Amino acid sequence: MVLSYYFLKYPYKLSWNALNMINKRKETIFYAEDVLDLVIFKPVQQYLPTLPIVTKNSKIKREIEGLAEVQGVYPTFPKALITCRHICHKFPEEKILKFGLRHGAYHFKRFTDAKNYNAFTRYFMTSQHEVDIAKKCGINSAVAVGYPKLDPAFNGDITDSDLNTLHSILGFTKEKKTILFTATWDKSGMSAIDSWIGQLGSLAEKYNVLVTVHPWMAESYKNTLRNTPNIHFVEDLDVLPYLMLSDCVIGDTSSIIAEASALDKPIVTYKTKDAKRSLPEINELIQSISYQIDSKDALLEALEHALCHQVELQDNRQKANLLMFDKLDGKAGERAAKVIIECLAINDK
Repeated sequence: MVLSYYFLKYPYKLSWNALNMINKRKETIFYAEDVLDLVIFKPVQQYLPTLPIVTKNSKIKREIEGLAEVQGVYPTFPKALITCRHICHKFPEEKILKFGLRHGAYHFKRFTDAKNYNAFTRYFMTSQHEVDIAKKCGINSAVAVGYPKLDPAFNGDITDSDLNTLHSILGFTKEKKTILFTATWDKSGMSAIDSWIGQLGSLAEKYNVLVTVHPWMAESYKNTLRNTPNIHFVEDLDVLPYLMLSDCVIGDTSSIIAEASALDKPIVTYKTKDAKRSLPEINELIQSISYQIDSKDALLEALEHALCHQVELQDNRQKANLLMFDKLDGKAGERAAKVIIECLAINDK
């Protein structure tokens, strides 16, 4: 548990219980520490009553206000909260119902301490297989719903017309294939961004090039990408339409590789060194669904092969999808909302 928990615990609990005695807590909120949290929550929100949004601080409140109505900033004292972060230490009252959504698909990184998950009433995972693994790690709050962030790709919310419009806005050439590069956080020890960032300019001569990186990626990398000519550095909050637009995805251990598999995209990945949160089974899974390379010189050949043999690893991707998502039916958000509604109803009795 983070240090701030011990400073917050008793003042927060005292305040919550005092307020609950004066006026019984009835409000369910969505707590956002980042604007990206809204994208994660949107496919769930549409199946719930409109919830008040509370943000981490005034800065995030200002960023979100142009996109959604914000009730206020932390601290707040709700009956229940939904969040995309491990922030239960900020709400250290056991009577508060807490629901957690994944930021990334599946556990492409080693689970953190089980206490971080068990602080939630329900923590939504992307498949029953993942729940079973979580239980072996001592996590007992997990429930499988799928990955709501992917719902718009499967329920018709993002149409072919939308993708054609995006292609035109980007100014991409129809004669060129579209490739998307992605990289996990540079400080994770599991990122391959240094292997390809210097090749983007030359690749743009032959391909339409999209790039998306982890939100925590160092600004030096982001600035390099912003200043690389003839590519499009994706800074939109929602990268799903760009993934859908791509013909091939190039990455490392980023969980966007799982999303690419769900969308049945051919994938090229760089092998990375083992790190603190890397997992052998995830390395094996990535290897099974992608063409793996270990040097920048191997990229062009692997990319061409992936584009020319798009169905070669399709069976492997389908098997992996069953492990990671159970089913891809565009209804994960609905399932998550149903669990929330049922828990709230039981608590009201």
